[in-house]
Amino acid sequence: MVRHYIKIRKLSLISCLFVVLHFFPAAQIHAQRTIGVSVGSLGFGLNYGVKLNSYITLRGVGHFFALSKGLKVRTHNHLRTLYADIDINLKGRWLSAGALIDFNPFKNWFYLSSGLFYNGNKLDVKAHLDNNEFFLGGVAHRFKPGPAHAEATFKKVVPYLGIGGIWEFENYDLCLNLGVFFQGKTTVKILKIPDVVEELEGQDHIANARNEVQSRINSKWFVKMYPVLSLGLRYRF
Repeated sequence: MVRHYIKIRKLSLISCLFVVLHFFPAAQIHAQRTIGVSVGSLGFGLNYGVKLNSYITLRGVGHFFALSKGLKVRTHNHLRTLYADIDINLKGRWLSAGALIDFNPFKNWFYLSSGLFYNGNKLDVKAHLDNNEFFLGGVAHRFKPGPAHAEATFKKVVPYLGIGGIWEFENYDLCLNLGVFFQGKTTVKILKIPDVVEELEGQDHIANARNEVQSRINSKWFVKMYPVLSLGLRYRF
């Protein structure tokens, strides 16, 4: 998987360099510029673009979105005969900024995109544990009352590949983008947890539970290759 990620990253860089080196000599002195907004699976976005010629547009983009949701998570023992619930608060933050090259091979509405992003996406999980029994990794534990805090983060620099379409009317462009954000596997960290009052088989099961959660998240294809779909409006000047 690491080799696959490195290949994708190199492909993004190589494609960007090829397009720039091949078509940059035809760039016009007075490049057309655009500024716009968008909404999609990466959140709300702002972008600034410079159209060098009929083939190439360079864009700087940024996205942000946040959500908060209360959840009840059911934990259980290995045999699934005993259960205990934990009330948690889940906060998600989508934050990304990057540079893209849009390549218009046919000088029409269709274009290809490639670039690199700073990836600040993360999930933040907080729970307040009462002095009750819970199951971590299928093993029963009893904690002192207090807050627990964990977070899931991703690779900080990720490649992007995609396609898109632009439909012009007057000084505005309607834009549709479809692509893949190769953010890789998540890393789950336990930042804070109350002291254990009673446990059956030792603290290693807390680490095992963390690894289990991390493995389950990474088993989802849309985590490592996050789909990007956005609709935007740009103003040309």
